[in-house]
Amino acid sequence: MEKKTTVDELKSLVKYIDQLAFLYYDTQINSQKIFENNCASLIKDIGILKAQRNIQYMIAIGTFINEPALQKYRNLEIESISNSLQTIRAQINKVDPTRKLVDGIALFCDWETDKDEWQQFDDNWSKYTKK
Repeated sequence: MEKKTTVDELKSLVKYIDQLAFLYYDTQINSQKIFENNCASLIKDIGILKAQRNIQYMIAIGTFINEPALQKYRNLEIESISNSLQTIRAQINKVDPTRKLVDGIALFCDWETDKDEWQQFDDNWSKYTKK
């Protein structure tokens, strides 16, 4: 079982960096509510860190090939690009719509991101942030 890095550990780290991206994906999440709750928890942690040091905080999502042997571990209805980005946007607005807590989205495995995935990113994040 992986141990979550604590906010106190991250407070020590952010003294020395100017940007931090949190990889937001997991395996075997089959509940949209759990996915949303995890996202809200991450954004609240970012809010705590941002209050201490206002560096760039981003959320990274995975864009990688879902190999057949790994498909049983990933529910793409929950962890698709479009649902991930829509969930992140919704939870940012739910946690604190008055502050810009998340400065952007980072892509994990962008070298494997195909044209359709880039379009999903544009449709579900880029257009939203241009408003």
